[in-house]
Amino acid sequence: MDDDARQILESLVHPIVVWHHVGPGPHDYRLAYANAACDGLDPSTRKKVGGMLSDVYPRLTDAHLPEAFASVLETGRPRQLDPIEIADTTYAIDLWRVGPAHVGVFVRLLPPREEAETQLVAYGDDLFWVHDPRTRTLQYLSPAFERLIGIPRAQAYLDPRAWIERVHPDDRGAFEAHLAWADEDGDHLDFRLVRPNGEVRWLNSSARPMRRAGRPVYRVVGTARDVTASKRVELRLRRSNEDLEAFAYVASHDLRTPLRGMENLTRWLTEDAHDPQSVREHTQLIEGRVKRMSQLLDDLLAYARVGTRPQRAEPVDLPDLFRRVVRRVNPPAGIEVAYDGPDGTIEVESRALRDVLAHLVSNAVRHHDRDVGRVDVRLALTHGGRQLSIQVADDGPGILPKFHDRVFRLFETLRPRDDVEGSGVGLAMVRRHARHRGGDVQLHSDGRGTTVDVQWPLPEPADD
Repeated sequence: MDDDARQILESLVHPIVVWHHVGPGPHDYRLAYANAACDGLDPSTRKKVGGMLSDVYPRLTDAHLPEAFASVLETGRPRQLDPIEIADTTYAIDLWRVGPAHVGVFVRLLPPREEAETQLVAYGDDLFWVHDPRTRTLQYLSPAFERLIGIPRAQAYLDPRAWIERVHPDDRGAFEAHLAWADEDGDHLDFRLVRPNGEVRWLNSSARPMRRAGRPVYRVVGTARDVTASKRVELRLRRSNEDLEAFAYVASHDLRTPLRGMENLTRWLTEDAHDPQSVREHTQLIEGRVKRMSQLLDDLLAYARVGTRPQRAEPVDLPDLFRRVVRRVNPPAGIEVAYDGPDGTIEVESRALRDVLAHLVSNAVRHHDRDVGRVDVRLALTHGGRQLSIQVADDGPGILPKFHDRVFRLFETLRPRDDVEGSGVGLAMVRRHARHRGGDVQLHSDGRGTTVDVQWPLPEPADD
């Protein structure tokens, strides 16, 4: 054991011992280490380091402890034992594997009046935690920690940074301040957590300091619960409000623009009625504005319908879907559209995914500035097969960083609509589809070429 780990263990107020499996028998465990807190449990414990389990704690050999040790060593998974009563005193015991043949034991005294509360903490859905702001160590974590955070409690006890490093980088500073909270009224914090599989969850944590009269805070106790579902609802409401604002802008600006153009053209028709050539030109322009107006309305309706008509997931052959998208976009002969992704099928909303890929490929083809170019469509399953990563990269002119946010706005185009066919709804539609499913979109362009990266969460498998 290195010096840092030993220093952390010595600072904990709860007893921790480490047993070493030294023989083939089920009881062949030798006491390898005991921290200073063990003196409060049994003053002779640290003097017994090196002794066998049957000699150090003869009463525990009949409490299924050796069998639990063997299970932890074999599976590598932490384990919480049922509270053990010894001499009218109850103890909570957690086990974790320290090394190939070493088992750590975390012991906490349970006075009788606390036993019912402890059972609630142990088996509840919320995480209960105790932090020492002086030593920056975690004194207690309830079993819900492993379910919510995704790492063993023993790992967090030995290295509190293991929990902190799972917090989203943008929320980490606020979270560290939350752990050391010293205000009398307590603290509440919503923060994002990145689980080991890459999944992002929202937690709400409440913290309250503990201090003795006239002395600094010596403990911060808190609870944390998963609020991802409510956060998603909150986010959807916020985005709905943003959409309403976007619709108001579209109605007052984008949809009026073609109408103003047609109004001017009809006036010019009246003024130039004596000139047949001018009348024909004005008539053609009116027809173009009418088509553009119709396209804007169609795209606005499609945008508004995203999420209002639930689609069932179905098996989709990805290479076949790609081929159908390319046929639909019909790129010029000089623009190659290539596929890199799985060969099999996945369960996904096929129509929505097809529309998103078509928007992305069409956008890359339409805005290419050369007769010869390439568009790469890369698909991959991530997060244990629960998310589809979509990347569409082109070697076109690129997009300046100052325009990266602008291109996702509804009906926004960087070039005049008379120069480039399209209403400017493509990337806005892609982002709306992704966010409706809990994903998002990023755009990367530094110099020539643009890559659009879409995270598309897949539906949960249906129960049989």
